[in-house]
Amino acid sequence: MYKYEHIDCLEFMPEAEAVLQDAPNKDEVLHAIRQKFKASGWEGDGKIRIMWLPPFLGAGIEDTWGLAVWFVKQSNNGTSFMASPVPLPFSSLLRQQR
Repeated sequence: MYKYEHIDCLEFMPEAEAVLQDAPNKDEVLHAIRQKFKASGWEGDGKIRIMWLPPFLGAGIEDTWGLAVWFVKQSNNGTSFMASPVPLPFSSLLRQQR
């Protein structure tokens, strides 16, 4: 789980609800990620999205798929929360985790 101040361009991140619209376990998955975000300080506002990181960034498990990261931007103060299944190797992101 990561926090970042501030990510303002959300247009290239689809809403998770739309991405998962045909998944039979959509509600359970979204409930689980909401709980993880809330445990990290998210207050529950903003729309959960999917941030895709291309494989050439070196953040994924394999070098051809890239990585999907759960993302939400809190509306009241602009804090962004990201949940990744693997550690993210970006120095500017990691500096804000201290």
